[in-house]
Amino acid sequence: MITLVLGGRRSGKSDIAQEVIGSGPVTYLATAVVDTPVMEARVTRHRSVRPASWQVIEEPFDITSVLRKTEGKVLVDDLTGWVSNDVEGADFESLAFALGSRTGDTVLISEDVSAVRGRLPAAEERYYDRLGELNQIVSRIAQRLLYVVAARAFEVPRWHPEGSGIVPLDARPGYGMPTS
Repeated sequence: MITLVLGGRRSGKSDIAQEVIGSGPVTYLATAVVDTPVMEARVTRHRSVRPASWQVIEEPFDITSVLRKTEGKVLVDDLTGWVSNDVEGADFESLAFALGSRTGDTVLISEDVSAVRGRLPAAEERYYDRLGELNQIVSRIAQRLLYVVAARAFEVPRWHPEGSGIVPLDARPGYGMPTS
């Protein structure tokens, strides 16, 4: 099963992804390049809450090779870093193929770009365009999409042209407006 965990910056995506991947043998694929004190603090926090038994592979560029070679469960943290490390060189087609050919569960984390507003410098605009494109590709092949807001995850259903994949909130048990 492929699960994409998507959300805004500091929304709790990594904690949710760790819950989703579960226990047992897990390979944690870290894409971060630690080049600032802020990034060092984030990596230190992630290390402190990650099970010590997990195998950690730090690979900021060639995650597709790691995915092809790795058996069992893999948690990719995160696609945002992978794209920012090489905006033009990140090979989305190879990643999609590697994901589609895996037999173990794969959980991927990525930042949602829909909250980015206003005009951006050209380099940032290109980065967000590429990340948004990648999120769409992974979402299409993932069996599950979880959207995280303030440490709460919502499962996003697949959309179908007939509309059967969209469920109105008031039609779901517990989501209706009170009737009094």
